[in-house]
Amino acid sequence: MKISWQEASGAESFLVTVSGSDGLMKIYSTNQTLLRASLPCGQDFNVTVRGQGSMCNGIPSSPTFFKTAPCIPRGLATDAECGFDVGSVSWQPTDGAETYIAVATGLDGHTHHCISNTASCTWSDLHCGEEYSVVVRAKSNNCTSLPSNSSIIHMDPCAPQNLSATVNCDMKVVSLSWDASSGAKMYTVYAEAGNKSVSLNTNMTTASFTGFTCGQKYSIKITPHSWYCPGNSSASVSVQTWPCKPIGVSASQDCLTSIAVVTWQPSNGSDVYTATMQTDTGVSKMCMSDTNKCSFLDLMCGQNFSVSVTASNQQCDVTSGPATSLQSVPCVPTDVSVVMDCANNTAVVSWASSQGAVKYSVMAHSGHVNNDSCQTAGLSCSLNNLTCGSLYTVHVVAMGDSCSSVPSWPLKFNSIPCPPQNVSTQVDCSSNDLTVSWEAIGDADHFLVSLAAENGESELCNTTNTVCFSSNATCGKTFTVQVTSVREHCRSVHSQTQSIQSAPCQPQGIMGSVDCVTNSAWISWLDAPGADSYTVSGVAVGRNDYRANCTTFTNMTCEMKDLACGVLYNFSVLAKNSECESQPSAPISLETAPCSLSAITAVPQCHNSSILVMWDLMEGSERNTVYTAAAEASDYTLLTCNNTGTSCSLLEAQCGLQYTISVAASSDACSSMRSPPSKVS
Repeated sequence: MKISWQEASGAESFLVTVSGSDGLMKIYSTNQTLLRASLPCGQDFNVTVRGQGSMCNGIPSSPTFFKTAPCIPRGLATDAECGFDVGSVSWQPTDGAETYIAVATGLDGHTHHCISNTASCTWSDLHCGEEYSVVVRAKSNNCTSLPSNSSIIHMDPCAPQNLSATVNCDMKVVSLSWDASSGAKMYTVYAEAGNKSVSLNTNMTTASFTGFTCGQKYSIKITPHSWYCPGNSSASVSVQTWPCKPIGVSASQDCLTSIAVVTWQPSNGSDVYTATMQTDTGVSKMCMSDTNKCSFLDLMCGQNFSVSVTASNQQCDVTSGPATSLQSVPCVPTDVSVVMDCANNTAVVSWASSQGAVKYSVMAHSGHVNNDSCQTAGLSCSLNNLTCGSLYTVHVVAMGDSCSSVPSWPLKFNSIPCPPQNVSTQVDCSSNDLTVSWEAIGDADHFLVSLAAENGESELCNTTNTVCFSSNATCGKTFTVQVTSVREHCRSVHSQTQSIQSAPCQPQGIMGSVDCVTNSAWISWLDAPGADSYTVSGVAVGRNDYRANCTTFTNMTCEMKDLACGVLYNFSVLAKNSECESQPSAPISLETAPCSLSAITAVPQCHNSSILVMWDLMEGSERNTVYTAAAEASDYTLLTCNNTGTSCSLLEAQCGLQYTISVAASSDACSSMRSPPSKVS
């Protein structure tokens, strides 16, 4: 404190009395008119000056009042209100202070002032991330105290800026980066999705999360920390994690339309789905959908598809796994061909291999509902139950594990024609023309008629009609008749075999002789082909009333009995079978022996097994004429007796036989006249 005054006359020195408001009194002696005194700060003082001479002292001056400078503020305490850019300082009240001036000086030299009439001061515009040095001065009137000891305000770190997030879809990692925050010593990273949250601490400006859940939208913010205070958090960023892997993938195909449908369970975090179907050879088709199913048209037939679904959002694509498989509809069989086995009425159907086929089904339809089918794992199949005379339409269907193809392009073929029915035969006996007729069953291009004889002779008739004529057939033949239907290159089985006989051949080699004893004629001939029986006819020349007939079934000889004596006969032979008679053979003529005796009498003699033969003598006969009686039995044994009289006995006649008896007038029965025959049993 500096106290000055004016000189006083006679004063050799001055006595300065300083009295303080707190009772402090200090007296200073000086021979100057200026006094520098060290007084307590912040006090009210009054001062008087008295001159001193050598002999006595003067009267004290009028008091002068003054106040010392305020005391330096002490006991500073600083504080920062984290997150609000607010800092404060407080101190102990200072004597003599009317107001206080607090100054906060940042590290970069900028300052913030605060004037307060209390023992504290607050700033609301301090900078984040700064470290402020704070001093306080007390002020009274025109005096300001020296600055207090400094105190530090540590502001909260600044909010991190430029926070960015990237998603590594393959590694399932979310990486973060931001600008360093002023004042930050550490950062806390918060990630929140729904009711789930995760956090981590780092002293770097980067961070990575590996535990995020798929299909979630995370809100992420960074909170900086100093050693003293957490700062304001950064502006949050939203991060959509990778979609959850689609599950429940299934694939099916409509066998009729060939449309394949892939379905799956909805996947969290997905904006769109891509269903992919890929063949073993790498050919693929894709379908996009924002629902949980997708349809594929025009899939390649017969392929084994690997089916997967990829869920996508703006960041990532995630594919389901393991892949589901789908076997598409087998391809339609091609190159279908049919080869008929005419001999067995079977058809072998063959085709080219169809992709995706496990086996094949062959269906043959006809308009008569006479259907046939077969199945095979090979490339050909035999239809063994075909109906004759039918037009079939055949289809081949390729069969897979779950689907069958549409039928192949239809192919038509004919089964073998049906055999003709109701075959009938006729023969014209006069011309030996044969006629064969039948009924056609179903369609046929033409018919083949076979007429085969026992000796191998054959005739073949090829006609489009249902009747066949064979002119001037060989006589005496039995023909086996078969009719076959022909269509394209196939023949039917033969019709039921029929037999027909041509007319017997005309008998040849006719020969004859007269039996003079029985007055019968023996006629013989050669065997006539085709004859079942023969009839020999004899007609007396000029005498139609003299006829004779003889029929035989087995022999080529026949005895013409009871012929009239002395008559010329013409004999012919007629051959017969079940159908016809032959033309009569060329005739031969035989004349019977002349008559002699008009009548004879034959009487069986039962007591001695003889036959008594009696006659009248011929007119003009001599007594020495020998009459010979001859009896021919039915078993062709002969008995004779002779006499010159009018009777004789035939001895040893056999019982049960019929005898034809005649009497001749000489030993040569046919060279002379003989009697008419007489029969006796």
